[in-house]
Amino acid sequence: MSRAGRARNARDTWVPLVVLAVVTLATVWLRLRQASESLWLDELHTAWVAMGAWASIGAHSLVGNQSPVFFALEWALVHGVGASELTLRLPSIVAGGLLVVALFAMARAWTGSAWLALVPAWLAAVDPQAIYYGTEARPYALVQLLGLLHVANFAALVRTPTRGRRILGVAGAAVLFHLHYTAALLFAGELAWYAWMRARGRTAYAARAIALDAAITTLLMAPAAPALAAIFARRANWAKFVGQPEPWVAVAMLPWAASALVGAALVAVWRRANPANAAEAEDQIHCAVCWLAVPLVIAWAATTSDVARLLWPRYMAASAPAALILLVLALRDIPGRRLRAVAAVAVLVAGTVGSYAVRHFAATGRLLDWRADDWRDAVTWFNEHPRHAAGAVLLRSDLIETDALGPGSDSLLESYARYPLQALYGPVVNAERLVALRRNQPDLITDSVADVVDRSDAAWLVYNGGMTQEMRAAEAICHTLGERSGHSWAVVTTRSFGTVHVTLLGR
Repeated sequence: MSRAGRARNARDTWVPLVVLAVVTLATVWLRLRQASESLWLDELHTAWVAMGAWASIGAHSLVGNQSPVFFALEWALVHGVGASELTLRLPSIVAGGLLVVALFAMARAWTGSAWLALVPAWLAAVDPQAIYYGTEARPYALVQLLGLLHVANFAALVRTPTRGRRILGVAGAAVLFHLHYTAALLFAGELAWYAWMRARGRTAYAARAIALDAAITTLLMAPAAPALAAIFARRANWAKFVGQPEPWVAVAMLPWAASALVGAALVAVWRRANPANAAEAEDQIHCAVCWLAVPLVIAWAATTSDVARLLWPRYMAASAPAALILLVLALRDIPGRRLRAVAAVAVLVAGTVGSYAVRHFAATGRLLDWRADDWRDAVTWFNEHPRHAAGAVLLRSDLIETDALGPGSDSLLESYARYPLQALYGPVVNAERLVALRRNQPDLITDSVADVVDRSDAAWLVYNGGMTQEMRAAEAICHTLGERSGHSWAVVTTRSFGTVHVTLLGR
């Protein structure tokens, strides 16, 4: 090889790594910019669990339909470092940065091009959904990262089985499942690809071996059976936020999924006209398609049949990276180096300019405004108000589970319903003054609640939801209190902090 050729190879080796380092730093910076804002409702559930006792992690996680594994990690961080927005979001920030590196590594291994591998890395860095997961005190960024690593290991295992890869596959599947139960949808995609590979005689991973590994994985999942049964019994709640969309809506909920599938279809047409192309490249395309499409199809079928409404972007987190891998595989198979480079640049430009986060940042200096409930500022204003100690605090949190509140409610449910004002952001009130209201009937004031309110000439309503609905609820509560006490009640003042409204009621 000539000196110029060696220099070019060296440049193609280290320059992409330097660019990757810059992209990774940009990824972390983009996520840190959002890390100091107020926790939103679901994140406050994480804070409530993590700030509690170790023995309560399981029960407090389950009442919010979550597995305890992620919350055990959060508990260790909070009790080791201290509770703050940054502490609670740190696992997701780290996972978001590592996801970019993992995408690069997998894309480079599968395409043979470090330059092309930068495409999915950068798209993940600026993708609003990835930024959101990477700045949220919830398990979805970790699910994305570990899901990608699991597929990469499984793909290698199917081609060349080893004991180490089998152990990693079993352990990784168990961790993913217990991190978030919906990650199990990923395994269906992997098994579908394995069946495709076995039918074509392209795997040495014996059916007996994969059956044994699946049996061990199932045993490791078994301890979650009671929790899954409890969550499944509450599945009717999911219909309150998960609709029944058409199939194309299901594809559109994952960034780049539609573009990647179209690209894969075009590649399939080109491969039919060029049958001499490598079988390994075809296997990679099919792996990415199964990784992306099979969980979506299962979730869509379960949702439209109302077995369980699983078709929600968060529940598809483990499949989201598949779209980026599929996209870069389609770019790899574009004939001609120059045309391939042009297409890659076009995708990068489209992904950057078309990113809501980038456009919103250019216009406002903020990346995302998706967390609309500003509990921190709401509680701060309440605590600084001269009359913050007056009367009861009535909380309508917008938690779906609060619709089950009523006389004789379970104490755990009562505690769960109050967590938005008892976790990281706690108003200065005695526990007996904090009353959780139902989500669907916030004006349903019981005699016991009316007695608490009547001890003072004022009460507070903290309402998470629309302003119009809040005012209607405040007026209805004033009417109910007036009927029960014989005094006239009215709104004294109200302040809004996004969708969190703090209203003082007086008589």
